Amino acid sequence: MGGAMQRKLDDAEAEPLLQQCRQMASDMEALRRSEQRYRALVGDDDAGDRCADREDPSTRAQCLHGIESALAALGVEESEEPAAAAIMRAAEEARAREEELHDRLDESAARGRALESKLSELTRAADTLQRALDGSVLPLGTRRTRAPLGTARWRR
Repeated sequence: MGGAMQRKLDDAEAEPLLQQCRQMASDMEALRRSEQRYRALVGDDDAGDRCADREDPSTRAQCLHGIESALAALGVEESEEPAAAAIMRAAEEARAREEELHDRLDESAARGRALESKLSELTRAADTLQRALDGSVLPLGTRRTRAPLGTARWRR
């Protein structure tokens, strides 16, 4: 009966560890599913910074910070867990892609401002040309008298 009691005692001591292992396995599976969803959103590129800036208020940066915190809380190192490494790589790639998109957006905005300026310039030139054309319809030194449409008379 002593062996059965010892086994029961060992099982009772192992139960919290077993529960903790199950929870960690569940957390890792959730991280793997999250990684798959994240990869579907951001794709697969190679480049980027190590992690998101802590001061960056964007939702993406907050998400990346949350992932990093979750991995740190689980005590997962890149060398220990492929999913963790993949998540970190995806975070780096997303950061690089976001920076590239911001650069492209800035370039597009600059081109847009240049086009607006050119359009404004062309509009002024068209207005000037239209005024010149409207002014040259009447010969210089003449004046049109008021008369019903189609019966205008010219005086010199």
